[in-house]
Amino acid sequence: MQIVRVVLFILFLTIYPPVISCAFLPPRKNGAYTIVLRWCFGWCLIYAVLYWPAVICILTRRSLNLLIAVWGILLLVLTVYALWKIRRRGIGLFGEMREYLSGLTFPEIAASAAVLAHAAVTAFMMHIDGDDYTYVANATTSLDTNTLLRYNGGIGKYLSKYATEGLNRLVAAPHFTYYAAVSKVFGTRPAPLCHTYLPPFFTCLCFASLFLLGYELFRGDRRKTGLFAVFAFLVSIFSYYSVYTAQTFMLIRVWQGKAQVAGFVIPMILWLFLVLIRKGSMEKADVLMLAVFLEASCLLTAMGALLCAGEALVLSVIAALILKQKKLFLYTLPALLLPLATALIYLKYN
Repeated sequence: MQIVRVVLFILFLTIYPPVISCAFLPPRKNGAYTIVLRWCFGWCLIYAVLYWPAVICILTRRSLNLLIAVWGILLLVLTVYALWKIRRRGIGLFGEMREYLSGLTFPEIAASAAVLAHAAVTAFMMHIDGDDYTYVANATTSLDTNTLLRYNGGIGKYLSKYATEGLNRLVAAPHFTYYAAVSKVFGTRPAPLCHTYLPPFFTCLCFASLFLLGYELFRGDRRKTGLFAVFAFLVSIFSYYSVYTAQTFMLIRVWQGKAQVAGFVIPMILWLFLVLIRKGSMEKADVLMLAVFLEASCLLTAMGALLCAGEALVLSVIAALILKQKKLFLYTLPALLLPLATALIYLKYN
């Protein structure tokens, strides 16, 4: 039974995100890098779907089991819709993967090898437990008590007020619920999940967003994309002059929400607006994609959600000025309501 869970866990992290992304991404959305985009967008979609059920279950004092059931039903509905879209549109995930692999250049291979090497380091040769009080402790408490923020995971005390215990930020951005839910479903514990099993995938996810960014910056030139990724990797590994740099979080403390915002969501939002500038317009599908990115950031961290919202707002103004289309700015505004809601929740329970 445990072997089955391990296999399903790996599939959940690798195959499932591209599959569920098909609910909204058409075939060849991003050329040869479509399969990479699917993986990144699918992961954000899984985060985004969890956000409001987690917030509501925390505020109404529901159980972890109920949250998992609601999240599972929502994902099941999206999965069925995605499979229908795959059949209707003739989306070939294996063909997209083959197209990506068949066109690999040496710089891309070198960059990928460097990223995979560091991913292996995060799994087998590194242990950092910073901020476990916030993430791992509360995920473990939720898992063991089948509750959601009823107790302070750091000291085991019954949680009477979120603000006085300093955990109001987890009400607004309940990232710990993802770790608790995944641990429950796949039969593991939050500590090894955060420190050993997930960091390799998070590392690859962060650099996948940089690959996408390079692919868009250099208009599909895969050799230059690989060189860009190599340069980004070199910059990252030489950025440990402070424990607070984005690259330090991305490489060493990647299971934390702020690390994933800095290393993954922010580059994805920049990538999206570069695509919009190249296309010359913003469509409904682009608004939806931006909303998914912002909603994923809401789950990860409240401050990060506001940072992503600010990035999207500034980039929308720049893109609107470049294209001389004020509707691009106006189309961005509805997606910004999601981080605004997160901010209101944070302030209310402060």
